[in-house]
Amino acid sequence: MTFETNNVDRIHIENNGKVGIGTTAPTAKLHVNGALRSNTVNIDPEDSTIEGGEIILRGAGTNNDYRIDNYDGNLRFFQPFQVAMTIDANANVAIGNVDVVGAYKLYVDEGILTERVKIATMGTAEWADYVFEEDYDLKSLNEIKQFVQQNKHLPNIPSAQEIEKSGYELQQMDAKLLEKIEELYLLTIRLNEEKQQIETNNKKLENTVDQLIKRIEKLEAQ
Repeated sequence: MTFETNNVDRIHIENNGKVGIGTTAPTAKLHVNGALRSNTVNIDPEDSTIEGGEIILRGAGTNNDYRIDNYDGNLRFFQPFQVAMTIDANANVAIGNVDVVGAYKLYVDEGILTERVKIATMGTAEWADYVFEEDYDLKSLNEIKQFVQQNKHLPNIPSAQEIEKSGYELQQMDAKLLEKIEELYLLTIRLNEEKQQIETNNKKLENTVDQLIKRIEKLEAQ
């Protein structure tokens, strides 16, 4: 059955119930040859409690097809043969053929390449300026030496085993590394002050020795 206007086929219905708009050879229940415009498109699951609706973007010629589906409450974007991105019900996003991990808003499989990364802290307490407070417990080099010999890592820095097991928060690790740099500066300043004190004491000792020598020479000359 065909419906025409101005001697042009507009709607074609096959005996098997397939409907074509703009085509007389529909290949699906509804085949539209041209643009389709609607305020709402409702794509229902096919008798499944897990697999929801699916959109297939057919490739032209030999190009690959791409799909978007609703699987077990997650919105998934497919490249050929695997999942490219998943968005769960909490708006957490996983990029790559992986599940959304934990409570993180973004998980990227195989890494990220970018020119810039900006990380915001929740407050000044999350940065390492506390090292410069007067009541900060700055460990001596001997204390650090003993700790490193016993634990094989710096104080307040996770071990390689902990990182391998749990990973680390970039902002927190940046703060910890800055903490160590600031401690190094304070220890260097302390060592420099001790060096200057030693040089001052040596100078005083040299002056005392010179005075003693002069007195001895004066006594010997009498």
